[in-house]
Amino acid sequence: MAKSFRERIEYLLELIRQPLADYSIQRLKAKYGNDWRQGAMDHLGDRHHGHTGDDPREWDV
Repeated sequence: MAKSFRERIEYLLELIRQPLADYSIQRLKAKYGNDWRQGAMDHLGDRHHGHTGDDPREWDV
């Protein structure tokens, strides 16, 4: 059975979740240092949609 467009997109988002999280952490650490999580939350303000967990790999892609 062929995958729907939505299933394809969800699959692709799962594929990039890990590399995107690693890249994001690297860039955030370069900008904010060891306090990168707080720096990111301060920058996002109300727009972070509640994704404040400790593991960035679980954040919304």
